[in-house]
Amino acid sequence: MTRALASGALLLTLCVGVAAASLPGWPLSNALGGAAIPPRPSNPALVAASPVHLAGSNGSTTPPVTPTTRPTTPTSPPPTPRPTKPPARPTPAPSRLHHVPILMYHRIVPTSEAGNSLPDLVVSPETFAAQMRALRDAGWHSITLATLAGAMETDRTIPAKTFVITFDDGWSDGYNYAFPIMREFGFVGTYFMVSSRIDRTEFLSTQEMRTLAAAGDEIGNHTENHVSLSTLPLRRVKQEVENGSEQIAKAIGHRPVSLAYPMGGVSTPDAIVVSQIADIKIAVTTKWGKTETWFERYNTPRVRVHPNTDPARLVASLGP
Repeated sequence: MTRALASGALLLTLCVGVAAASLPGWPLSNALGGAAIPPRPSNPALVAASPVHLAGSNGSTTPPVTPTTRPTTPTSPPPTPRPTKPPARPTPAPSRLHHVPILMYHRIVPTSEAGNSLPDLVVSPETFAAQMRALRDAGWHSITLATLAGAMETDRTIPAKTFVITFDDGWSDGYNYAFPIMREFGFVGTYFMVSSRIDRTEFLSTQEMRTLAAAGDEIGNHTENHVSLSTLPLRRVKQEVENGSEQIAKAIGHRPVSLAYPMGGVSTPDAIVVSQIADIKIAVTTKWGKTETWFERYNTPRVRVHPNTDPARLVASLGP
């Protein structure tokens, strides 16, 4: 009788516990005598990671979902660009006449400072300024000889009333007197330097040459020792010009593009040798003329300006 009562009490306890466990918020572990039951994961990510999860209130289950990867279409490589033909480089027109008169000066200095220089090579600063003013007022503008050579090489049209100013021998008065006057009128010039005279008294210094070049003026080659090339063996002609270019390059950082023949004389063999010197694209003589062509670029004439050259007549002489 006692065992029957105990069994009935145990059965009643289990029924009450199960019924209580069905109530919201009642821990199932309490109903089972405190046995630990892992709580339901509340993190959706963990639920999704479970091999089987509940689908709904009907108690049905769904098989695990295996993520699928969408097949990718291979990306085609970008098309290889078709090679483009570089634009044709303009070439010289050998016989085209470029009307760009090249003025030839030597010294721009007061007579009292000219020393033993030949009087015909000395133009006073006042006369030089008057000549430059007349050219400016008449609508002329200047370029360097290197710019002229570049225009001829590429067959570019040079504006009308363009001229070049050159100074032979590399005297320092070209910097002290001519340079400020040219700047006043917006002009540039080409200074032909005898390379063995660089940094010597009365001649351009390295710093003066650099200042001129930085201002847009040009330093040209007048050989190493200022000797007439027509009197030298061709081997020495090459040395005179090449050494001059190398020494000028050391001073200003680049080789000259233009050359003035000392004493103005040049023979055909001399011109051929000069044409083979690196970077020399044009060479001028003391021969009078206003004809500049690519074909004759190593025998280019100039217009000599004298101490008594009237400014108005100078302008008139440069016309067609």
